[in-house]
Amino acid sequence: PSRYTSMAVNVELPHPLTLAPDIQVFCYDWDATSKDDPIGRFAVSCTEAFGMNRDRADGSVYPKWYQLLDWANQPVEGAQLLMSFQVCPTRLQFPLISPGCSC
Repeated sequence: PSRYTSMAVNVELPHPLTLAPDIQVFCYDWDATSKDDPIGRFAVSCTEAFGMNRDRADGSVYPKWYQLLDWANQPVEGAQLLMSFQVCPTRLQFPLISPGCSC
């Protein structure tokens, strides 16, 4: 299993965060000679993810255990993931894209 793995994903979120869709996490096993099989999934709201580091002055987060669910929304026995999330607001300047013609 992979442990202590970090992943950064840049996405645009609406304001307020209550309008954002939940973060969906899917967990699969890894097989060298066959397809990977799903173990389970869970969802966390962007509001909850943002709240994990909102009140911490140093930006650190406390991880939380999330129960994995099967595709029928039933708990997978003994399957939990210890996860933390960090939602970092940024101010991006997107370049002005204009058509390549003189219309």
